Amino acid sequence: MLCLKCKTEIPDESEVCPNCGYALVQENAPEVEPEIFEADGIELLEENHEKPSALPKAGKILGIVGLVSGGLGVAINLLIFVLSMIPLIGPLLSGLVSLLVGGWCFPLVILGTLASVIGLIVCIVAKKQGNVKLGMTLSIIGLIIGLVYFAYQAISFVLSILMLILAPVLYVVVYLVAYVIAFVFALLVSMLSVL
Repeated sequence: MLCLKCKTEIPDESEVCPNCGYALVQENAPEVEPEIFEADGIELLEENHEKPSALPKAGKILGIVGLVSGGLGVAINLLIFVLSMIPLIGPLLSGLVSLLVGGWCFPLVILGTLASVIGLIVCIVAKKQGNVKLGMTLSIIGLIIGLVYFAYQAISFVLSILMLILAPVLYVVVYLVAYVIAFVFALLVSMLSVL
């Protein structure tokens, strides 16, 4: 059962709340069956007839928004990547998809990550007001999706910069290796023609 004062879960046979010290059994109080009210589909006892907080539900909704929008942004990005791997028509297809919906990846993931962070904060605040495990789980998954996406983008950016720096060096190395191979081949052909 829950303590009427601090809402902490306590054993049913308790007479005093171990958390706040509230007396659960009144000495001269008549034994009356508590009246049951209903609010938003949740039954509430007469002693606790206040409406339940909307925070746990808000945490779940924000977790779902974070998970869906972050997942959608990552899915669009993965679709563009997979399409680019198709031989011959891949670059055309990935370019078309990128042109149509590619611009939504980053805003969707930002929205998802922000919603997940806010959902997680709401769930932490609302922890004593209801069951927030689902909201927290969804928010954490959405946050992980966002962080993985941002890490992927950061790594892609660094690799792109490295390729810009290393491409001329690699070009010169490949050119020199090809020149040496051609020179050795020409030398071998000329030696064989002399024999």
